[in-house]
Amino acid sequence: MPAVPYNPVPQVSTAPASTPRFQADVSSATFGGNVGSAIESLGGQLRQSGNELFERGMAMQTLYNQSEAQEADAQYTERAGLLHANYNTLQGKAAVDAYPKYIEELKQTRTSIRDGLTNETSQKLFESASNGTMGRSIFNGAGHAAGENKKYALGASNARVSAIGSQTLSFPEDERSFQEGMRTTETEVRAQANLMGLSPEATEEAVSLQKSKLHGERIKGLAKREPIVAGKMLDEAVKKGEVRGEDIGKLTAIVQQQRNTVGARMISKAVNTGDGVSYGASIVDIGQASQAIGQFESGGRYNLRGPEVFRKDGTSRGRALGKYQVMPENLIPWLAESGLPSMTEEQFLNNANAQDTMFNTIFGKEMKKHGSFNDAASVWFSGKPMAQAGNVTDAQPGHKGNSVPSYIAGTNAILARNAPLAQKIAKGTELASVQAPDDPLFPEYVEQRIKTDYDRGIAIKKDEEFQNRQVIEDGLMGGQSGKLPSTLEELNADPRNAEAWEKLLPSTQRRYMGVLARNAKGDTNWTDQSLRQYQALKGEAASDPATFLDMDVVSMELPNSAKRELINLQGRLKGKAEADPRVMRALGIMGPDLAAAGIERKNKEEYFQYVGALSDQLQTFAEENKRPPKAEEVKLIGNRLLQQQTQKGWLWNSKEATFKVPVPSDEAETIKADPTWTKLGITPTPEQVQRIYTRSIYQQLYGKASGSPAGMPTPPVSR
Repeated sequence: MPAVPYNPVPQVSTAPASTPRFQADVSSATFGGNVGSAIESLGGQLRQSGNELFERGMAMQTLYNQSEAQEADAQYTERAGLLHANYNTLQGKAAVDAYPKYIEELKQTRTSIRDGLTNETSQKLFESASNGTMGRSIFNGAGHAAGENKKYALGASNARVSAIGSQTLSFPEDERSFQEGMRTTETEVRAQANLMGLSPEATEEAVSLQKSKLHGERIKGLAKREPIVAGKMLDEAVKKGEVRGEDIGKLTAIVQQQRNTVGARMISKAVNTGDGVSYGASIVDIGQASQAIGQFESGGRYNLRGPEVFRKDGTSRGRALGKYQVMPENLIPWLAESGLPSMTEEQFLNNANAQDTMFNTIFGKEMKKHGSFNDAASVWFSGKPMAQAGNVTDAQPGHKGNSVPSYIAGTNAILARNAPLAQKIAKGTELASVQAPDDPLFPEYVEQRIKTDYDRGIAIKKDEEFQNRQVIEDGLMGGQSGKLPSTLEELNADPRNAEAWEKLLPSTQRRYMGVLARNAKGDTNWTDQSLRQYQALKGEAASDPATFLDMDVVSMELPNSAKRELINLQGRLKGKAEADPRVMRALGIMGPDLAAAGIERKNKEEYFQYVGALSDQLQTFAEENKRPPKAEEVKLIGNRLLQQQTQKGWLWNSKEATFKVPVPSDEAETIKADPTWTKLGITPTPEQVQRIYTRSIYQQLYGKASGSPAGMPTPPVSR
């Protein structure tokens, strides 16, 4: 049956009854409602217009701010670019050191531009826009700094390696420094490889190559002074693999060139000075022995008394006598042994023939007995051969003296200077073959160098002889006093004459002794024959002065007044190379060729350099061929002096005429170091050195053949 829902809570509540409301039907317009509506509408429109104006003003300000910020950003980009460009010009350590300043300048520039903007919004917009520019600039600058720092580190390391190479080149004999340099070089190269990111294999190769270069620097430095030793060092380094690749070929060429020049010069010096070359190890010609002992003992002076000699007990042995310094107690027995009559010390000092005969006999026997000059010289000095004499000296109170070794060395040096050219060449080529057995050309270079140095020495000796003859001939004609000497004592009363006389060759001394004998007979009277001879000589001086210059006037049978006049005339003609008639004649022949070569008097230095070289050539040609050169021979000699010679340079070669080839510095020092200059009391001028060198160049190029037009010069170094 249906159920009725039951709810015990009442569901009905009280409700207020609404009050009845009356509403009048009246229009709002009756009370001005339409006016209020209109005003309300106007306000809405005004509000809308204000909002639009504000929005448009804000838009305009925003546009201005953006434009200002963009313009500022463009300005910053430009200035940052300039800063970066300037920074990029810096290299190495300068770039590394300047990097912080570069960053600071970027920041300062940005701040300066920002502070110049008109408002905060523009500033914020600028900062936002310029952040990228500044970041990129700093980043790129960092890359440049890093790269340059790497370059700086590599450059500093390379500089240290280069400095080690330079030190090795300068001091190649310093073994300790070389080994230290090798270790430092390896350290530096490995550091460089690390900076460059090389592989281990590439690193080892770089180390090996740099060590090879350092070995090369040492060999090059040594080759300048000891090319033979440098050659042996190179061979050893190649065998050990210490010198590699192209360095081998370069160093081989350098060592060979230095050996052919420096090495040849060193051997030539040795055979010419006796340094390390014992000419006295065997029997020598007695004439050479006489020169060596006589020159060492007394300077070749027959009338010399040495210092007083004392025995160990203090008693006197007297003073050594003459050219060979014979002790007084040996005088009488040695005269007898030599088959000579007995004589007093004074008689012995005045008898050159007796001194020479005694020496030849006594020294000759000792040399034959002991089998060598050295032992005979030791006996002459100490009374015992070298093995028994040891280091015995002849020192006396106030006189240091000599020892046996120094006596042997000194006399061997004189043997070397006076040795015949063939003997010097034989010793030199023998040394060359021993020092460089694998180089068949080296002996030829040595032979050529010995010939050059030999001829150079002859040139200086000839000039010395010329000067001494001039002094003696002036003295024979009375000198300043006008009194003709008739004895050697009268001639040598003038110290200048005495010094010059001692330096003359024996053959020249004998010729002048004949002049003294004629002076003793009195002056020669004029005869028809002597007058004709005098007139002929005067005519020859004018028409053929070249032949006149070679005349031995002082020995002619002419009155002294005539001889004095003719000798003075010769002196005037010889006084200057350009005034030498032989040269004047040659210059006339060479006129067209000189003009073609552009050699003119207005260029004085070049002109007189050629004149001097030509004079040297003509003089020696006349001496060697016993006649002046013919016109075609003059032309050949003159044109050879003009011929262009190639001079090798570091970057390119140049050409110079033979007479203008510059003297290398080492050659100049060799020429100036020749002891003959000191002996003559002459300090060689650059012009003298050049003429001596030109002479050697001419010989090397064209040789020397007696009787041929290729005559060699004998530079008169005193001019």
